[in-house]
Amino acid sequence: MSRPPLPPPPRPIPTSSPNARHANAAVEVDRSVDRLAAEWDELADRAGAPPFVRPGWIGPWWTAFGTGRLEIVALRAEGRLVALVPLRRSRGVLAAAANTHTPLFGLVAEDGDAAAALARAVLARRARRVSLLYMRSVEVEVFRSAAGAIRRPSAAGYLEASPYVEISGSWEDFQKGLDSKLLRDLRRRRRRLDEVGEVTIEVLDGREGLDGLLDEGFPLESSGWKAESGTSILSSPETQAFYREVAAWAAGRGILRLAFLRVDGRPLAFQLGFEDGGAYYFMKGGYDPEQRQFAAQKLLVQAVLEGAFASGLRSFEFLGEDEAWKLEWTDALRRLDLFHAFRPPLGLAEWAAVRLGPWKVARVLATRS
Repeated sequence: MSRPPLPPPPRPIPTSSPNARHANAAVEVDRSVDRLAAEWDELADRAGAPPFVRPGWIGPWWTAFGTGRLEIVALRAEGRLVALVPLRRSRGVLAAAANTHTPLFGLVAEDGDAAAALARAVLARRARRVSLLYMRSVEVEVFRSAAGAIRRPSAAGYLEASPYVEISGSWEDFQKGLDSKLLRDLRRRRRRLDEVGEVTIEVLDGREGLDGLLDEGFPLESSGWKAESGTSILSSPETQAFYREVAAWAAGRGILRLAFLRVDGRPLAFQLGFEDGGAYYFMKGGYDPEQRQFAAQKLLVQAVLEGAFASGLRSFEFLGEDEAWKLEWTDALRRLDLFHAFRPPLGLAEWAAVRLGPWKVARVLATRS
């Protein structure tokens, strides 16, 4: 399947005027995830937020990767938490609490008015630059509008596009739309595996034996090129601790999915995912490189994707960039953008660099903040 065209930015979240009902809400800044966790989760439930902006994700992320000072900017209306975004302050920059291990970032808001009021509150904070990334374009537009309302110089643009499968109809109908070469290759690889031994697929929720399952899966995820490039789960103690903690949190919520393809009980491929809000999120995966001729990881993707159809989910989210192996399954993409707002006078030099230089300047500012 060829690389699909980049999706256009979606329409902005509908918001009212700056005098909307949340315009005079109280703004709070908290530095403790735990203190807000219960209210935060309740707000996330009301907003239908993904796992990656919940306290169970942000808390471990901050412990593993956080630098500078955590600032959770929150909005309350009549004492009720109506919007929130976790940020980090470092060297005069207010940035997203996110990095390359973050599939999706954004604010959590119960409606468009709350989102707009929170964006204005964030931009009112003292910082020479506000930098956000891995955000849906619709949320970036909320911040762009807020910056325009206060005449704050800003820049926004494309960061990456994540493939996904919109689940509708039957699994059989979906397969008919796939490349026939892919389907023939999958059948051939499976026959070869069946000749080696008993092939089993298991998808577990981690409520029992979690540590042992992660001990099996993480080395598979960390093999091959990821181990060499230092991007794997086992690349550092902090990264491993982060994924173990978020896996334990997700298992407690009932959203963790650990998938294995085994031959005679031996794991050849592994996948770590979340199933939440009608979506399956494919976060990490890997396979035994010594058995690459069987394409076990591709067979496991097929099995988990078929399970998503059987479970009646609405989407299968590959997450991350639009790599070729993901595009074998779909040409649908979710666009993620970055956003910068600059505060005069200190931020004007950076704003000029973004305006006058290549767009990669803006990407560097976001990822290195």
